[in-house]
Amino acid sequence: MKLRVYSAKDFEIPFLKKANTACHEVKFIPDALDTNTAIKAVGFEAVSIFSGDDACLVVLKKLRDLGVKYITLRSTGYNNIHVRAAKRLGLKVANAP
Repeated sequence: MKLRVYSAKDFEIPFLKKANTACHEVKFIPDALDTNTAIKAVGFEAVSIFSGDDACLVVLKKLRDLGVKYITLRSTGYNNIHVRAAKRLGLKVANAP
């Protein structure tokens, strides 16, 4: 699976790479997810976002239209994602425990 990691921080990239164990193709960018950067998910089945990223309805629709199926949050909170809208759009959402 191809995974786009938004808001990638320098300190977390080595840990995320190690956790991957070469199972997935992971691409990191420092840009936060928003209406302008959603296009950077083209060709990716999944995106990973952080607490400052914007996963509002407009962004979720863009991601779905680009072929994204999964959204993971690298935080316990999920107030930056419209969870019900994601479900209606067929996107699966997971957050850190």
